[in-house]
Amino acid sequence: MTQTLLSPHQITEQLALLPLIAEDASPLFNLIQKNRENLTKYLYWVSDVTDVASTECYILERVNSGLPSATWLKILDNQQICGVFGIKFIDADKQLAEVGYWLSSDSQGRGIISQVIRYMTHILAKHKVRYLNIACLEQNAASIRVAEKAGGQLVSVEPKFLKVNGDWQALLTFQIPLKNQHTPTP
Repeated sequence: MTQTLLSPHQITEQLALLPLIAEDASPLFNLIQKNRENLTKYLYWVSDVTDVASTECYILERVNSGLPSATWLKILDNQQICGVFGIKFIDADKQLAEVGYWLSSDSQGRGIISQVIRYMTHILAKHKVRYLNIACLEQNAASIRVAEKAGGQLVSVEPKFLKVNGDWQALLTFQIPLKNQHTPTP
């Protein structure tokens, strides 16, 4: 039986993904508050999250986006929320999924997102996804490293996508080819 995208995912003994739910608003708001300065550099939505109620709206907008196969998961490190990972959508015709994520500063630099991406590529391949897209701002060196480490190639640049601290940043999209586990090997 194929594991569903919304199933709990135990990646390692310490690292897990669980469905993001409205009840996560309070701990998620606390995490956003603690990491606001860093998150604001790369994510447009941070300025809209100002309290627990707006954090719940952030969650509900994502889990109820209506986009095909959209799936939003909280990242747990030693049973503590340390970030969010989302499959923004799956385009079945193009066999393409786009993902997004963020991670608390305390949890960065330990390969957590790389482990999540590596794990999820296997799950997505079982759902007939052949390509995974990661989009990030041009100054987000950590996300660029994650995409390149996963085998992503730069496929598009959208100039002047978001103004951060008075400077326009381009949006870079990296595409990672997945090994489809249902395709027989020649």
